[in-house]
Amino acid sequence: RTISTLTSIPPLALLPILDNMKLISERGIDTILRCPVIPGLNDRDDHFRAISETAMNHRSIIEVNLMAYHNMGHSKAEEIGIKVPDLNIETVKKEKKEEWIENIRSWGCSVKIK
Repeated sequence: RTISTLTSIPPLALLPILDNMKLISERGIDTILRCPVIPGLNDRDDHFRAISETAMNHRSIIEVNLMAYHNMGHSKAEEIGIKVPDLNIETVKKEKKEEWIENIRSWGCSVKIK
């Protein structure tokens, strides 16, 4: 599977991101790869494996952060008059986050939940 298949991002939209990652890696600039994880969208083994492979293929990535979906901002948005679409997605439970970490670590990559 391609990265665009894993992320649902059109391939041409990914090119600048991938080019910048390559450039940063070549220059040896320390980088933290921050990856939003949304249940039902990208919380799949193939996606976690791609994150791990990406991190291991770019020497400059010193840390991977999984940013679990949460709905904490919904009430604040509504308070200030912003309509929040009902995505019917629950805030991720601790056990699920630990499962994600184990998936990525199983492929040899260091990861944290943020």
